[in-house]
Amino acid sequence: MSKKYKKPSKDLQKIFSHAANRINQDQIVTFVRGNLNGFMGNAGVLFAMPDRLLHYGDKYAKYEIVEFDYNLIDHVKVKSGLTGYKLIFDYAGKEISVSTIDEGSIDEIFAYIQEKIAEQSNQNMNDVSFSSSNVPEQIRQFAELRDQGIITEEEFAKKKEQLLDIN
Repeated sequence: MSKKYKKPSKDLQKIFSHAANRINQDQIVTFVRGNLNGFMGNAGVLFAMPDRLLHYGDKYAKYEIVEFDYNLIDHVKVKSGLTGYKLIFDYAGKEISVSTIDEGSIDEIFAYIQEKIAEQSNQNMNDVSFSSSNVPEQIRQFAELRDQGIITEEEFAKKKEQLLDIN
């Protein structure tokens, strides 16, 4: 189940057995075990799937799935603490955290989420229309993406050259 731990905990095995009926496990790219939104939050597993993140966890003796679409994740970061790692991401303007992460690969899930965020921002860049009537506005939009760290300075310069038809 995990590359980091040789033998998964009983809690992790229990969650995986419950999840088997509700989640296509062939789609799981990587995972971490942790509490959704705080120490006393929804204890479970955060699964990275190709199209979304899923937190499958135990909340008041009932299992529930909370989905997070990569399109709505702005950025992600990892912190280390006394009780394990904490994965934090902005989702639709709200800060979401998965804390007390002690099983699974934090490095893999962090890298995978970053990759998905980059894919989405590249897709969003390609979706911007190139009508010549609002070129200054489009340049401002790309500058905002650059300032937010969503695209690099090089990507901004390339799009600006395309918009201004500079060779």
